[in-house]
Amino acid sequence: MPTIVEVLRELAAASAQEPACPPLSPTPNMNDQRANWAEAALRHYAVQVSGPHAFEDMCNADEVVANVLCDLAHLADERGWRLVDLLRIARSRYELETESQGEQFDNFEQLVVEPYQSPKKPAQSAGEDEDELRQAS
Repeated sequence: MPTIVEVLRELAAASAQEPACPPLSPTPNMNDQRANWAEAALRHYAVQVSGPHAFEDMCNADEVVANVLCDLAHLADERGWRLVDLLRIARSRYELETESQGEQFDNFEQLVVEPYQSPKKPAQSAGEDEDELRQAS
């Protein structure tokens, strides 16, 4: 079974050669084209991972998307990327591309909270601690 890195490399090479999928709407705009590119990438990924019939039934497309996201998380681990940071960048681009009309990242920040950071106490010198102890006694 190929690694995710190999699949993504093949995916990049193949998408440069494959024609785009038919448009999603009769008058495609740029976001329709982006959706077509994403679907072509998913189809290629599914074929590489599960064989030629993996994406024939669109009913399992959401499963393919979930697997891609999972494998991207593995790739992020290998590369030292923070997937949450990449999702935040993607959300910003999506907001620009949809002119804030898209709904895919609604409530995103509520789902992906910042990592916990313990509060930092100000550093004190050893002399200040000794003075406080003397005053307390």
